[in-house]
Amino acid sequence: MGRLTEAAERVARTDDLRPIPVFGSDELARLTEAFNLMLRALAESRERQARLVTDAGHELRTPLTSLRTNVELLMASMEPGAPRLPEQEMVGLRADVLAQIEELSTLVGDLVDLTRGDAGEVVHETVDMADVIDRSLERVRRRRNDIHFDVQVIPWQIYGDAAGLSRAALNLMDNAAKWSPPGAMWASR
Repeated sequence: MGRLTEAAERVARTDDLRPIPVFGSDELARLTEAFNLMLRALAESRERQARLVTDAGHELRTPLTSLRTNVELLMASMEPGAPRLPEQEMVGLRADVLAQIEELSTLVGDLVDLTRGDAGEVVHETVDMADVIDRSLERVRRRRNDIHFDVQVIPWQIYGDAAGLSRAALNLMDNAAKWSPPGAMWASR
């Protein structure tokens, strides 16, 4: 019983989740095995939390960076003496800002649900991937007008999570644009 007590105190004091050696097959051995199961579950929970934080940081970074870029462009265009952006470009940038705010709100809501453990079912629906790709491409083109995007999209529908698929397509295109040198051509068929 002393080893089990010492192990419990060690975990509380140091967060050391190493299992306790089990000796014999009596009640104390079964209690030690149960304690080790609890330690393993706690370690796995901590790993899931660490992955969640890492994934959340990555998922939030892309829309936040894009939002900052678009807001900075809008603000710079309003500076005295600055060249005015064409109205159509202003409308597109404002639409992007609203879309990015909506994307961030959705992500934060998803994260809150995940941390509470009561995340609802993901809504699966028929998603027009050509539309998802076109909208994502339009947003990326506005952010990186120094890159030529040559994309041919065929009509394609998939059953899935529309918000997740949109995020994935936008992240892929943002990464391609981010790592392409100015004047590069990005082609996809």
